[in-house]
Amino acid sequence: MQRTSDAGHYDSGFERSVIIDALSTDKGELSKLIAVARAVPESIVNRIGPAPKAGRRRWLALAEQMKRPLVAKEVEEAVMEEAFASLDSDARFVRVAALAAPQNRHASVSASWAGQGGRATAQISRKGTGVTLAIERDPSFGDYVASRLDELYAAFLAEDRSRTPCESERGNAANGKD
Repeated sequence: MQRTSDAGHYDSGFERSVIIDALSTDKGELSKLIAVARAVPESIVNRIGPAPKAGRRRWLALAEQMKRPLVAKEVEEAVMEEAFASLDSDARFVRVAALAAPQNRHASVSASWAGQGGRATAQISRKGTGVTLAIERDPSFGDYVASRLDELYAAFLAEDRSRTPCESERGNAANGKD
């Protein structure tokens, strides 16, 4: 990881040929080192530490996932936790890599909703990156929601979206909206 960090520092002020010589590497390897240095913020690299067992391929995979804003935010929050700091550097890398892994992005989640008095109900399910909302008992309510999707989406974009999807689900569970 030290070479990656050095490549990132040198990249902003030196020609590639100079960096290749300084790090005793080739052009292809240097490109990979710089890609990791650009995608994974130095603060996160420092919190993870050297993680010697991680290897270049796993750092490259992490760098690719860090390009996604939600992943980057979750990783930034995770590395600040007190429990994270108590792990050794290889375990810290494993924790971050698992958090960033694509298969963990949106686990299947199902929830139910019942309107006032149960006249309208809905099943909400998430699988992968898709969400399905099935409104039951009152089809006219489904038509109503469908006709206002533009308004709903505009309101969604206008809201403070700093919470992660998991926080939204916990909030719904706490409010009895499961």
